[in-house]
Amino acid sequence: MSEVEAKVARAVPARRGAPPEQPRCPTTCVRASGMSGGRYKPLSDADVLRIHHAALEVLETIGLADATPSGIEYMTKAGARLTPQGRLVFPRALVEDTVARAARNFVLHGQEPKHDMEPWGSRVYFGTAGAAVHIVDAKTGIYRDSTTKDLYDIARVVDTLEHLHFYQRSVVCREVATPWRWTSIRPMRASRERPNTSERAGCSLSTSRPAWRCFI
Repeated sequence: MSEVEAKVARAVPARRGAPPEQPRCPTTCVRASGMSGGRYKPLSDADVLRIHHAALEVLETIGLADATPSGIEYMTKAGARLTPQGRLVFPRALVEDTVARAARNFVLHGQEPKHDMEPWGSRVYFGTAGAAVHIVDAKTGIYRDSTTKDLYDIARVVDTLEHLHFYQRSVVCREVATPWRWTSIRPMRASRERPNTSERAGCSLSTSRPAWRCFI
């Protein structure tokens, strides 16, 4: 059987209704290397360049409104300009120079080296996010406030899905009285207690210990 015939055979179910055979890859293989992307290109190179130049023009002529004072101070020192109308604008050269200096190859470390992610080249990674404040209760079907247990249970599900490469806070811990803890200590603790994926919480710590111990 040729390579093309083999691909067709895998893609078309058998006549008796059996599902097509799915290629298998160990969890560590999928998570460590990511998936190969870059094949879907709905835009031509010329289209991408037009979008790039349009973005530069927007940043240079429209900019941002209501920037924080600390942000204005930092960015004007770097070369941005505050207009009389109070908008922070970014000269084209500043943006291009900043992009040129940006790191191209950097590792996002997991709790274990085998879960490190290297997001450059054609690698594609999938994961969770969202920070939802409500969740549909699986038993009652009713919306309710999300809790730390929900956050932890979602992390446990992510641990079993080989094509999810990282876990980021998907819900917030509404039972916690102090709002800043919704996005910091509790999410880190819940995610640190399941070690099988990379973790990107509100704050990341390079440790395999449960996060709450880092604050003792």
